Amino acid sequence: MDILLNITNLCNAKCQMCNIWKNKKSANSFLKPDLVRSITGAKTITFAGGEPFMHEGIVDIAREAHAASPKARLIFSTNGFQTALIAKKAKEIQEFCPNMHVTISLDGLGKKHDEVRGTHGALEKVNKTHKALNDIGVKKVNFGFTLLEENTDQLEPVYRFAKSKKSELSFVVAQTKSYLSVGLKEMSIDHAYGPLNSIVEDRLKSWNIKEWVRAFHVYGWIAFLRSGERPLPCRAVKSFVMVNETGDVCSCNQLAIPIGSLKRNSFNDILASDQSREVREAIKDCRDCWGVQETRSAVRASPVRVVLWIVSNKALYHLNMRNGRGKSILFPHRA
Repeated sequence: MDILLNITNLCNAKCQMCNIWKNKKSANSFLKPDLVRSITGAKTITFAGGEPFMHEGIVDIAREAHAASPKARLIFSTNGFQTALIAKKAKEIQEFCPNMHVTISLDGLGKKHDEVRGTHGALEKVNKTHKALNDIGVKKVNFGFTLLEENTDQLEPVYRFAKSKKSELSFVVAQTKSYLSVGLKEMSIDHAYGPLNSIVEDRLKSWNIKEWVRAFHVYGWIAFLRSGERPLPCRAVKSFVMVNETGDVCSCNQLAIPIGSLKRNSFNDILASDQSREVREAIKDCRDCWGVQETRSAVRASPVRVVLWIVSNKALYHLNMRNGRGKSILFPHRA
């Protein structure tokens, strides 16, 4: 099971694509550490929000999560604005979870990142935090890119920048159909296709298997933007859920359909409940998103489809026969 923990609904950025920064601090703004004790057997646990490092108890939550699911990979998604605080908390978490990963948001170079995040000096803060986390020995410090109509020209430069820092780059297209929506217009494939396909091919030419899977993830965005549907079935509630700051277990970050509360029931009891089964059935054919967390479980559930795409597209790339338009010349593939 992949878990997205939105441990707070507060944020210190004013991003173009999100309205969460408007939330006011209240007694329900922070997830209580003891609520995650029953989340056992997780494969990955991603700490997000809001800005997760605004939660004073983030170390305690991480400790509880690690104790409950000791084999889980803990990933912390941050805007990187509070360098000293983030480095301090990360060092504390390293003491019991040395394999922690951190992903820092980076949506452009120069002034563009500042514009997208609505914060002066945002890029400078990102660079300082990236260096600080590397200096204390965090195993993986990566970047995350949110794609908007306004920053499609920044995707390739940020991708190259991440490679120069020996960091991975994950990315998502800004949400237009979720509770976080701020009225963004639908993303068009017209401007996004060029940089997306360029990254697909750069990853296909690698001889690193992980890069091939990442190429498929990027291809998924091309397919999604072209057709409006994800290329693999959704696994929400089957092998992926979101937990919000009040302890509600929900279907996903997009629909946020509640299936139970950790204040009243254990995690496994919630997953086995009638409400969970009903929601799982109701959304089984949903194809309205293609995000990082959702993709992990979808790829694990459809290995043959993913391998078919990788083998055919990598072969065609090296033969200079890949057209990149979401289908292969010799192996037309639609998952």
